[in-house]
Amino acid sequence: MGKKISQEQLELVELFNSRTDSVKEFCELHGVKYHNLRYWMRKMAKNPVQKKESFVPIKIERVSRKGWLEIHTNKGLELVINEPVSADFIKSLLD
Repeated sequence: MGKKISQEQLELVELFNSRTDSVKEFCELHGVKYHNLRYWMRKMAKNPVQKKESFVPIKIERVSRKGWLEIHTNKGLELVINEPVSADFIKSLLD
């Protein structure tokens, strides 16, 4: 059995799949070798179970009265929602 695809490689393939760049343009933009990206894509096609987890652990630090829901990511994103919304809507904002 070959090597598993790393989380970073998996994320790069998913990012490529969500864009309209050619493989060559994407690789140049992200500093990835063309043959590596194609290899990771083939590996994922053969073994779709290597999908990343869709849940991210969270830590509730304090209760806020600023909005109905507040989310702060480790990348500096702050999301404040002032009314109830679906979980799918929140996920679409964070993807």
